Amino acid sequence: MAGPAQPSFVVEFVGVPGAGKSTLSHAVATALRASGEIVTEPTYDITRGRDRRWRKAIFAAHTLLRHPWLSVVGLGQIIVSRQRTLRDLGFGAFNFLYICGLMKKIAREPGIHILDQGYFGALWTIRFSAAASTPLASLIRTGLQCSGRDGLDLVLLIEARPQTVLARLRARPGADSRLEGRGEASPFAARLDAAFCTLEQIRATLETLARDGQGCLRLETVDKDAPQGWEQTEAVASLVRSASKSTARPSHRPVDRAAVTLQSKVRGAPS
Repeated sequence: MAGPAQPSFVVEFVGVPGAGKSTLSHAVATALRASGEIVTEPTYDITRGRDRRWRKAIFAAHTLLRHPWLSVVGLGQIIVSRQRTLRDLGFGAFNFLYICGLMKKIAREPGIHILDQGYFGALWTIRFSAAASTPLASLIRTGLQCSGRDGLDLVLLIEARPQTVLARLRARPGADSRLEGRGEASPFAARLDAAFCTLEQIRATLETLARDGQGCLRLETVDKDAPQGWEQTEAVASLVRSASKSTARPSHRPVDRAAVTLQSKVRGAPS
């Protein structure tokens, strides 16, 4: 049976609501298991469990108890971002503490850990709901200190056209994403535009931090508007498998967006 070379390898899929993060991450995890890899999907499993609120609360409490000062610093950074509502503030703070606690746990466990709603997704939510400039780089460093990591091993940015996102959101039962419902006064088109702008801010921050070996060790882009199905799943699974086997874990890796994009592989064009 094959297994990852590193004791713990953490992968996060990041994108706007409706981009297809959970669908693709789950398909990739299934493909990796079929090839003999040890794989967990902690956020996918927790979100779909009946006891999800209690499990998230336990992880959030662990973060507060183990890192009280860093927790206060992180919460202070969220507060100064001036979240639009108290609900947004509570949700963002709770999610931040929960994800930090979860990452602390999986850092000690062997295998490939795939997050469909992970650390940078939590930061996207905080920035999206902020009325003031959010210190993303500082918040990233604070959260990583809480979770006991220098950075995630691999971050996959999921890109999709606005039309694709809109179609997927409309096909979902209910309206529970950050882009839908909840008494939002601004037009949906404006919120969708803000969602993509926020994702670009996350990307830019990650690229800046990655040059100093922080935030993530490797940043890739996946085009969800490219032909999908088995070929795309296998392309992403192959990337994750290869990255997890790498014996070179550089502290400094400049991010070359042209070199790391998966779009050419998925479309069948020469890389």
